[in-house]
Amino acid sequence: MRVLRRALRIFKREIESLLSERIAFLRAVRRSEGRIAWRAVVQVDRESTVLVGAGSRVGIGTVLAAQSDETGPASIRIGRRTYVGEYNNLRADGSEIAIGDHCLISQFVSLISSGHEFRDRSRLIEEQGIPEKKGIRIGDDVWIGAMVTVLPGISIGTGAVVGSGAVVTRDIPPYAIAVGNPARVVGERT
Repeated sequence: MRVLRRALRIFKREIESLLSERIAFLRAVRRSEGRIAWRAVVQVDRESTVLVGAGSRVGIGTVLAAQSDETGPASIRIGRRTYVGEYNNLRADGSEIAIGDHCLISQFVSLISSGHEFRDRSRLIEEQGIPEKKGIRIGDDVWIGAMVTVLPGISIGTGAVVGSGAVVTRDIPPYAIAVGNPARVVGERT
């Protein structure tokens, strides 16, 4: 009997967790004008926001995580007529990820708007806090290829193209073409 009660408690916790996630998903969908796939994962607390603009789409398996931290609420804002493909990872902890209008973001892209301090070997990483560099800004008409990683504090200018597999560690100017790890500008859209 004890084993059955314990199993029921675990099952109840799992169901409550799934319901909480679905409620956050429905709250985000209700506030947004665009479409978020049913199998996307939306993790947003009450202080933070996830907004998807009119005509925009977010693919299945994509994680939209906006969680408050000690610096304040978080937000993920996706502009109008922007496509965010499948299985992407957008995480805004106490900061903002802002994506412009008419963007194309391929699959398996990670936009991570904050990180962790780690230089002090005498302390655990989780105790060292969050560095100043936070947030991600992506201009209008940007194309980001598959498996790109964009690090905290980065701005990608209007009309830029970021090639597949790039790791963006520095700002990308408007209309630039950037590739590689770390991403470097190799050309310009004419």
